[in-house]
Amino acid sequence: MQKRILAIGIPNLPESINQFSWENALIENVNISDYDIVLINFSSLPNFKEFHPETSENHANYIGQRALEKMLLKQKILDALNANIQLFFFIDYDYRAFNAITKFSTFNAFDENGEMINVINSSFSSYFEKLKKWNLCFEISPEVELSYLNFDKEPLAQNKAKKLLGVKLHNFRMSAIVLDTNEENRIGIPGNIFILHTLNDELDKEIPKILKNVCEYSLEKEEPQWSKHIGFEKLNKINENIEKLKQSEIDIQISIRNEQRAYEKLNEYKKLLWATGHSLEDIIHLIFNQDLHFQISKPQQGEDDGIFEFNSTTYMVEIKSGETRSAKFDELSKLIARIHKLKENIPEQKVKGIFIMNHFANFPLSERRAPFSSQIKDHAKIEEIILLTSAEIYDIIIDYLHEKISRENAIKKILNKKI
Repeated sequence: MQKRILAIGIPNLPESINQFSWENALIENVNISDYDIVLINFSSLPNFKEFHPETSENHANYIGQRALEKMLLKQKILDALNANIQLFFFIDYDYRAFNAITKFSTFNAFDENGEMINVINSSFSSYFEKLKKWNLCFEISPEVELSYLNFDKEPLAQNKAKKLLGVKLHNFRMSAIVLDTNEENRIGIPGNIFILHTLNDELDKEIPKILKNVCEYSLEKEEPQWSKHIGFEKLNKINENIEKLKQSEIDIQISIRNEQRAYEKLNEYKKLLWATGHSLEDIIHLIFNQDLHFQISKPQQGEDDGIFEFNSTTYMVEIKSGETRSAKFDELSKLIARIHKLKENIPEQKVKGIFIMNHFANFPLSERRAPFSSQIKDHAKIEEIILLTSAEIYDIIIDYLHEKISRENAIKKILNKKI
């Protein structure tokens, strides 16, 4: 829908915007309520003497100020807001702008300058990037004497001292006393006021961006509906290619995610070669559950490191590690004792043990000594306990993941391991 836009004191804008010089705006007493969006650049307001060279400066200021106040009467501003107009004031340190703003607020301006700007509302990022140096900051709040008018404020940009360089005034409320009941009603006013530090010569270039980013209105002519239905072979072919490429992009993204997961998984499995303690237990449990489908139970503190059943046999697992040592016989003895206890409780159940060791974990595999002593091997053979190093599990599971062996063969290599 076409919007009526008024700009005062901002030359070189697109033709679709009604543009007035300050002199013409004051002479014609432009009615701001006739428009949907009003842009007023106070920083380009010249000395009133230029409008009335034939009279004294004091008289020229009197005439000019009267004309300005007539165009921006408090009631005219309220009428414009009530008509849902978006009103923009671009200001620098000029009392004539302050007079217009103080008609509906308490406004304090500070004649300061600086370069640091904190943009709070991203819709104005482009605008304040153009403001290389500011020479005005301000504070604003509802006018105490106008107790019937209130509003909320949203900072758009501030300096480091949190004084404003830009603000949005919105949610205007006007109170009205209902005479019959003496109760107060709050009447909502839909329009907004934006007060921004001016950009001077750069302002005209930023106006289209403000209209698009803030008012959601583009000055570019939109393609009519009848034109959107016009197609031709080349256009349709390009559109088909775009859709195919979009699908290819989706497939590529899926492939990338799958490869990333595979990479992370293989990298995680390298822990079998160097991890100790609970970290080693966790990675072995992950492999037994996810890859070999053993459904091993969680480790029990002070007891076994997990139990699972496979082909009518219960397997009791013990996982040990040493950074600078091989397996200890008493570690195997504890597993043997638990197996005997389980057999006593359930005599008919076939029970075997799996003793897993990551030996000399701080050293490369080629520099490690033997993981199991002859004493451990002899007792493991008697008790039908499988002896495995975590490095052997690593080799088996990598062959499985690389599809060199099947899951069934991977399981056989673990459960049928000979001492």
